[in-house]
Amino acid sequence: MALLRKISIILVCLGPSLLFGQACCSGGVPIASNLGSSISAKQQLQALFTYDYNRLDDLVQQSNLLDDQSRDREIHSALLELNYGFSQRISLTALLSGVYQIRNNNIINVDNTTVVSGMGDLVLLPKYNWVPPGKSYLISSGVGIKIPTGRSDIQDEQGIDLPIDLQPGTGAWDLIFWSNALIQNIKSKNLSVATNFTYRLAGDNDSYLGSLRHSFGNEFILNLGVAQRTFFLKNIWDFGFGVRYRNVQADNVNDEIVPSTGGHWLDINPSIALNFNPKSAIRIGMLQPVYRRLEETQLTTSFKLYASLNFTISLKKANEHEGK
Repeated sequence: MALLRKISIILVCLGPSLLFGQACCSGGVPIASNLGSSISAKQQLQALFTYDYNRLDDLVQQSNLLDDQSRDREIHSALLELNYGFSQRISLTALLSGVYQIRNNNIINVDNTTVVSGMGDLVLLPKYNWVPPGKSYLISSGVGIKIPTGRSDIQDEQGIDLPIDLQPGTGAWDLIFWSNALIQNIKSKNLSVATNFTYRLAGDNDSYLGSLRHSFGNEFILNLGVAQRTFFLKNIWDFGFGVRYRNVQADNVNDEIVPSTGGHWLDINPSIALNFNPKSAIRIGMLQPVYRRLEETQLTTSFKLYASLNFTISLKKANEHEGK
């Protein structure tokens, strides 16, 4: 009976989310999706600032797009990824995030808008380069953690906890597995091919809605892309095209599966980058879904846009000067 009462609390708090499909599998801060940078060179700090816009207004039942405009959602994410190379083989990545979300419901001609913002969780990911320097290819991997630094207990004006997919943080410690492979200078010496995968093994939030145990589904992301470097308008440009596959398992509350969570996504990812010099570049791109197979009915991404600024700072001279 106690478990039934707790499940009834979940249904009341989620309300329209369960009735019209959850957004948790496409919502939240896109942490796992933004762990794409590779290894930094020795005593170099690489910084990557990314703005990510996620528009969710596709209501999908399994693989069928429904004609329903009663609900939509916007997620604005800001991410800072820092990579520092301790040696030619070992580097450390730190990913910090923040999110601003707007959810609109129009149920029975009654508009309901929820706005949430805050800092997200923190990722620390050590990486190791398996290939000696100077090669035209690179293979690297790493195992790290996601630390629950973001809030997961924000309440609405009535003092009711917001659904977990609207919270900036997850309230759980996760394990992150990451790997990357890159081949450069193919044929024309301006073509490169890269692939990387990220696997997030989700932990438990033991204080969800006060006393429940919630865990997001484990997440797997595989990216495959090609990029062509071109000299155009007196600048160096990279034109890229990628394919991303994403699989998320269903969420659980007290070991019970949460309805309308989990699924498979296949996206295409065109992008263009302008290289100001060898150590700085700006990139813009988008993710467009081409296939989705979801559990039950979910509100999911219709498209994503992103822009990132990447620059590298060498700390070697400063360190050598200090050592004299």
